[in-house]
Amino acid sequence: MSDQQETPRMRTISRYFSVLLMLCLVAACASVSQDDQIIQSKNDKRHYRYLTLTNGLPVLLINDPDAQFSAASLDVFVGSGMDPDDRAGLAHFLEHMLFLGTKKYPNPGEYQAFIKANGGQHNAYTSMEHTNYFFDVKAGAFEPALDRFAQFFIDPLLSKDYVEREKNAVNSEYQAKIKDEGRRKLDVLRQIVNQKHPFHKFSVGSLETLSSDERPIRADLLAFYQKYYSAKNMRLVVYGEQSLEQLQAWIERDFSEVPSFSVPNNHISDPLFNKGELPKWVNVKPEKQIRELSLLFPMPDYQKDYHSKPTLALGHILGHEGAGSLYAYLKKNNWIESLSAGGGLSYQGGSVFSINVELTAEGLQHQQDIVVAVFQAIHRLQKDGIPKWVFDELAEISELNFDYQEEGNPLHYVVGLSNAMQYFPAKDVLQAEYVMDDYQPKLIDQALGYLDVDNVLITVVADGFTSVDYSPYYQTPYTVANLPASLRTAIDDASVNQQIVLPAPNPLLPNNMDLIAPVTKSGTEPLLPHEIERSERMSLWYKPLDQFHTPRSSNYYSFQKSGLNKTAKDTIAMELYVGLVNDSLTDWVYPAYLAGLSFDFYAHARGMSLKVDGFSDRQSDLLAEIAQKIHQATFTVPQFERLRAEALRKVRNAKLAPPYRKALGQWQQVMRSQLWSYAETEKALESITLKDIQAFSNGFWLGAYQLSFSNGNLTKEQARANAEVLQVALQRDGSFDANPSIGIRKLPKERSFEAVESPYKDAGYLLYWQADGIRVDDQANWLLLAKTLEAAYFNSLRTEQQLGYVVFANYYPLLTMPGITFVVQSPVANVAEIHKATLAFLQRAAGAVDALPEGLFAQYRSAIVKQLSEQPKNLEDESARYWNDLALGLTDFNRRKAIAEAVGAISLADWQVFARYQYQSFPDHTLLLGTTTREIVEKAFGSFLPLPHKSSNSAEFIEYPAILRSNTQGRSD
Repeated sequence: MSDQQETPRMRTISRYFSVLLMLCLVAACASVSQDDQIIQSKNDKRHYRYLTLTNGLPVLLINDPDAQFSAASLDVFVGSGMDPDDRAGLAHFLEHMLFLGTKKYPNPGEYQAFIKANGGQHNAYTSMEHTNYFFDVKAGAFEPALDRFAQFFIDPLLSKDYVEREKNAVNSEYQAKIKDEGRRKLDVLRQIVNQKHPFHKFSVGSLETLSSDERPIRADLLAFYQKYYSAKNMRLVVYGEQSLEQLQAWIERDFSEVPSFSVPNNHISDPLFNKGELPKWVNVKPEKQIRELSLLFPMPDYQKDYHSKPTLALGHILGHEGAGSLYAYLKKNNWIESLSAGGGLSYQGGSVFSINVELTAEGLQHQQDIVVAVFQAIHRLQKDGIPKWVFDELAEISELNFDYQEEGNPLHYVVGLSNAMQYFPAKDVLQAEYVMDDYQPKLIDQALGYLDVDNVLITVVADGFTSVDYSPYYQTPYTVANLPASLRTAIDDASVNQQIVLPAPNPLLPNNMDLIAPVTKSGTEPLLPHEIERSERMSLWYKPLDQFHTPRSSNYYSFQKSGLNKTAKDTIAMELYVGLVNDSLTDWVYPAYLAGLSFDFYAHARGMSLKVDGFSDRQSDLLAEIAQKIHQATFTVPQFERLRAEALRKVRNAKLAPPYRKALGQWQQVMRSQLWSYAETEKALESITLKDIQAFSNGFWLGAYQLSFSNGNLTKEQARANAEVLQVALQRDGSFDANPSIGIRKLPKERSFEAVESPYKDAGYLLYWQADGIRVDDQANWLLLAKTLEAAYFNSLRTEQQLGYVVFANYYPLLTMPGITFVVQSPVANVAEIHKATLAFLQRAAGAVDALPEGLFAQYRSAIVKQLSEQPKNLEDESARYWNDLALGLTDFNRRKAIAEAVGAISLADWQVFARYQYQSFPDHTLLLGTTTREIVEKAFGSFLPLPHKSSNSAEFIEYPAILRSNTQGRSD
């Protein structure tokens, strides 16, 4: 569950098909929309039905015969903006409470346990205008899951006992993010906007704002629920393998009882800023090393103009990163790290257009120059206008993205659609975020007119000023002032900057969307990748087009060699080299990104990889250009120093992460042989030079082995040609190593401890329980063990004991090494107290092993098998799955299938033998990380070993992939 401070209306990448046939079969208790068929992508083979229940609840049904997981989302058109003035956080608190029992299912942990047991996940968010609830679950459990979900909106208990308990969880959520820079900045902005505007309200809630001292909070919860939680104010989306008729029958049965009544209009008439309040300059002091400058321009709500999208062209031009752009000009002056432009906050009654810049240290000294440059770019648009070809090009790109979009995660899909249903008519709900068929130059000019110096809030988040005020909830230091007279004069007098021009027409838009001839196959199983080229210096794998008939392809190219990460400085040299290459390619690659091509050049434990995917038509052109630019890349000292300073800033900020995140990061660092501590990384960054980067580059390409994989809409010949382009441009003769290894630490039998430093008052806790083997049956048994613990751990430490907002237990493998992590961040308990609670929980879990019902165990087992057997939803997901196996040397590509079969073969009796042994062996092979000292932990629990440094001979690591090649992947029998 989360409180979203301001959630932009979700941009959902979706698929679309709706045929409202067989209306004679539709029950009379719901009306089906017959105005127009729902417009959907031609690449979408799913079936849709839009209907309204008799209680006024609009519903979108989605039938996907291939769905292995079902999902649902219900959006209530009310959020924190409707909180009573004296009850900040009430909407968010109500969101929490609906999970804690209903009249039909009174057990507060029942819903969570059911969803988890059936392989699903659940959550909710509260924004200014919305509260959205959602879940997914294996397809066979969808009907009972919908019944449980519906009760949230029919008869929640809002139990007095849990009302008092759950206030602590809300307060813990508030405290857990007390140093979050986004929330700290928002807290300042809320003090500056019109205090009659709902945006000014504190949305999370705290013990103080939710107190029952003056009047019972439960009464306010009930009043809010009864005022806004009407079927007419909700939108529901359900997604499943079942027929539309079956889904409709379930929804009519389960959701027709949701109460229906008139709800107050939530249109916001008050302006975000009163007349005369702008322009203003705000300075905000961060806790981390942050340098940001933003320009916010309030303007009308253009949601209803979704066919013309007047602000999209503004964001496209002002946020462009190609040659001649505002970004290129500011970057050339070494003033910025990044720039973005476009819509931000959007609500019923208004919106905000924002231009956000991440500053360099030098840019911080040129704040006014940057603002002047932004207005020079705006003035050029106001003077010359935005030509129609820009709109047409954006419309073409949007149409391509809509027509050839691929399926994604059903859960994300239903969440986005339930939100979109609040704004768009039934026929357009799928295409609304894409359609651009109504060019309205007057609307564009109107929106452009709001980008005016008299209508701007300029905010700088950086250190270096004397604070005057402090925000009330996050105690953020800030100042507010009028624009400096010198800046106002400079903006008014600024002439058009000849270095900032309109982008040229995109040269990389695809022209040929034809598909290659798909491979004929027998059966329904997808074809597997196979090796089509092997030599001393390279291996090329290829999978033909057989599963996802779309004009896209995914291509991975890994250049790898041994001995790259012997020291932190080695690792940093490679990462900075990658950063410098990417920085040099931005101007050229950005148009490719806009044209539906994706490019990613990244460092990893074995070397560096290049990934290119998207529309296949222009990929060869992009790849050839990238190869030459990498080969010819030269870097300047200012460019190097800018990226080095940025990397230093990031590692120093990482040390200030919330305690649980810090613990997770530190856990990864000590467990992986090629990762380094924050201190080691910082020291390496402080001493590294451009000569070190050049030396790395010169040495790396000598003998770098190329492992490649191509999948999708390209032939074997094209795959070979693409791989050869990179080989010729980049590889140099040397001693090639096809199998460089990476290491995962094998914990000693004795329990270990690592201290985590944190500036937070909250305690951070992580207990890692590592398996003693990596075979397939080890992974299967540990998956089942984790499944029995996940929901129960959350319910015990969070719901019942209220130890913190962040509480979870997860199966967390490191490569193929099984393990379970228990993670808590607490404002009320220290590490020793959390560990005591965790040990008590595990003791109870051990005692429950023999009493585990056969039916519940079968449910757990089925859920895991279903998760592992879930097929990729799109080409990119399929490619990533095969690439991960290939990188581990698992060239039979059956890892998930083998684990699923192993899980399915485990009997309850056999698993109980395994579980009893693991609990009896506990705490062998465990690592505790916490924001405390070894002395304190040992005083409470006895001795813990310090982990030896990874360079020590006593540190044991399992090397991959060699261990996989020498270790059977079948079950132990």
